Formats: sequence, C-alpha cells, structure tokens
Amino acid sequence: MAPRTKPIKHGTSTAYIRHKCRCDACRSAETERQRRWRARWIAGVAGSRSQNSTVVVPVSVRGTVYPSITAAARALGVMPSTISGHLSKHGHCDLVGVGYKGPNRNKGGHHSTPCLIHGRKFRSIKAAADYLGVGYPGLYKAMTRGMSPAVSDKLLVALMRADAAAAAARMAAE
Repeated sequence: MAPRTKPIKHGTSTAYIRHKCRCDACRSAETERQRRWRARWIAGVAGSRSQNSTVVVPVSVRGTVYPSITAAARALGVMPSTISGHLSKHGHCDLVGVGYKGPNRNKGGHHSTPCLIHGRKFRSIKAAADYLGVGYPGLYKAMTRGMSPAVSDKLLVALMRADAAAAAARMAAE
C-alpha cells in the first residue's frame, strides 16, 4: 500500500465521505452540505442525475405514472432515495408517502401477534399476560419456544381464575 501523498483537508465533506474522517470539523461540514442540499431540494432548485443522464425510470405510484423517480419524489414530498429504496425493497412504490397510518398498515400501531391459549384467542401475548395475571417474559418464552405440560396446566389454572374474577366483576357491576 502506497503512503498517502497529500494530507487530509479537514473541514470538508470530501474528508468525511471519501476518507471517512469523523472529526468535528468534517462532521459539521457534511451536515451543512446536507442541510444546503435539502433546502435547495425543497425550493425545487436541486438537480438530480436523471436530468443529466439519458436513462430515466418511469415510476407508478398508486395508479399514477410519473416520468421519473425525481418527479415522483417531488409530487409525493419525499426524497428520491425513498422512492429508489421502496423499489428495490418492495418492487413497487404504493406505500411511499402514506406514513405509518396509511392503508394496509397495522391499525394498532405496533406489530402484535395474536395468540391462542386453551381455545381462547388474545390479540397479543401482552394482552394474554395482562388478562391471566402472569409475567410477560415467561409467557412469551412459553409461547415462542413451546409449552411444557406443566406450563400449560398453570396457564389453564390462571385462565380459569381470570375468568372467575371477570365474572365476579360483572356480577358486582350489575
């Protein structure tokens, strides 16, 4: 490996990107460069590679066809890398720009897995642990690794106890 002939010029984005320097001066220079680019992008002044090259990729997003990734990104209010990322990851761009509350998203806001304990369906392992009055870590471990007969019996007892307590609470409310 040949020794470096020129020293790294700190305080530039080149030092941050090419030479992987993470000193404060280089980091702040790169942050400022990104800030200026985002401001130009929002103002509609920033150029992209698709304007300078002959290869333009048309993109279809929820039935609307855009002439390029840049045009789709501008119309949806996202960055071009978001469009490219969705194309490479999902093969389509139907979820771009809809946010976490868009269609086909989990309505609960989290990724819960329904579970079945002795014929009783719960919306999540956490909901089952709360209803049964058992610890979540132990129930999670039992549900994901498989239940032994002893754990299954304990859960049946806890389920019967919780049902009895719920019935007693309903009777007291009436």
